[in-house]
Amino acid sequence: MSLLGALIRKGAQLGSLAEQPRLSPSDLQLRQLLVLLQKAKHTAFGRYHDFSGALLSGDPLRTYRQQVPATDYHGIYDRWWSRAHLSDEPDVCWPGVIPYYALSSGTSQAASKYIPVTEDMLRGMKRGSRRLFFDITKFGLAARQFTTQMLMVGSCTLPKREGLHWYGDLSGIIGLNRPLWIERYYRPGRHIT
Repeated sequence: MSLLGALIRKGAQLGSLAEQPRLSPSDLQLRQLLVLLQKAKHTAFGRYHDFSGALLSGDPLRTYRQQVPATDYHGIYDRWWSRAHLSDEPDVCWPGVIPYYALSSGTSQAASKYIPVTEDMLRGMKRGSRRLFFDITKFGLAARQFTTQMLMVGSCTLPKREGLHWYGDLSGIIGLNRPLWIERYYRPGRHIT
């Protein structure tokens, strides 16, 4: 088992080395904004706020700030997200039909809030999890620790189906979408979570 642990640790170390060069936070945010504008420019929200024009402008960040006003949850939900959530309308704020909605904890404004969760968001969360796994190698753990089980705490509430989408706690949505390779190590296991 320690040979397997050594191989996993070495793979994680190599994964850590393969990280992209570090950019400043502002450069990363601008790059991410451009990716998001490009991806959402053909949605109803993107057309309404002229994301294509923002991308073609000399200063996409400034143009975006001018064209998209800041709003609260009710402002975005009532005008946009409700169309995607209540009737499964595609291409409202993100391409396609939104497959999941995470329920937030209640706040003073509402008992529950539905937060769209796209496949792209889930891929990003998985990418972040891999980076964390790769960074574990920087703590000098023994090889055997890479083959032991991991306790992961989250909601045990399975998402519920509603129309073309699922809704529930974010940890339940993530539990439905965790990668197969982690099943051997993940505890308490799929039958409980």
